[in-house]
Amino acid sequence: MAGGRGYVGDLLAHGTPTLAAEGPRRIVAATDVANAPTAAAFRRAGYSEVGRLFRYYWRTS
Repeated sequence: MAGGRGYVGDLLAHGTPTLAAEGPRRIVAATDVANAPTAAAFRRAGYSEVGRLFRYYWRTS
């Protein structure tokens, strides 16, 4: 896991156009509400907040 190393901006700068080139109607990304640096990176990359989820679950099945 690379959390806290400042990679999200680079990932968004490369990943968003790569995904957009495939022609989807929308691209959705998510981060924990407490992760202010990643939320700020999403805003800088042009993403807008459309909702908030305060608890994530990991399913093993």
